[in-house]
Amino acid sequence: MPNQSTQSLFREPYRTQFREMILSGAGRVDVQDSPKREGYAHEGRVTDPFLDRETNRVDLHRSNICQYLKQHVSPNRILDVGCGTGGLSVALALTFPKASIQGMDPDPRSVAAASIRAAGYGVSIPFHHVEPNSGLPFGDEQFDLVTCTSVIEFITLMEDRVKLLEALKRVTRPGGWVFLTTPNPIRLREQHSGRWFGDWIQKPGYPWALRPWSFGKLFPGWKRVSTAGRFGDKLGVPLPGPLLSAVALAAPWQMVLVRKPV
Repeated sequence: MPNQSTQSLFREPYRTQFREMILSGAGRVDVQDSPKREGYAHEGRVTDPFLDRETNRVDLHRSNICQYLKQHVSPNRILDVGCGTGGLSVALALTFPKASIQGMDPDPRSVAAASIRAAGYGVSIPFHHVEPNSGLPFGDEQFDLVTCTSVIEFITLMEDRVKLLEALKRVTRPGGWVFLTTPNPIRLREQHSGRWFGDWIQKPGYPWALRPWSFGKLFPGWKRVSTAGRFGDKLGVPLPGPLLSAVALAAPWQMVLVRKPV
């Protein structure tokens, strides 16, 4: 866990400006390419818990994803794909202060909010707006680490998901890493919407997750690092490998960390 809560680092007036951006619509349209403007393809209602969670998202990522990544990677150049309002991007900047980081997202309001968040934490991160499913505006093999958290499940068509994953692989240097998070579809209710069997009965405007066994086919030849050990770390006690794997299968989220062949 970080020694200091990053909430105290989110300086004014940026913190207030950021919250105003969320209230005006930033970070509230998760599905950007749906043919129907329903479900997660239109602005959700802002509740106090949502606003607070979005404001404090840097703490969440810094104490979870970033603590895990520190065990495996030492990146110089990082790309955060589907960065939203910049919670993970800023957490990565605080975790890897010597690295250069860029973020990109299809929601222009989220990109603007991410820039405000970065300014509030005193970190320099270029954020780019890109059109949905338009590819990545970067050359080949530029980044040591490419992150894409809670993004894949909000892309409507499988073929567009495959195109994005191919782009992630393209911009990663040999020996570099791709890190993904997405809900676990083994569970009966879809993680974001709470729809029963929502990962299997697909509906426009609503998320659905990739199957755990699909990532080997999507990253052929890449070395996958087991993420099951994070559960033992959280519990603070050693657990046997088979038990860790069973716990990972039942967890609400999948974490995928793969390394590109040299």
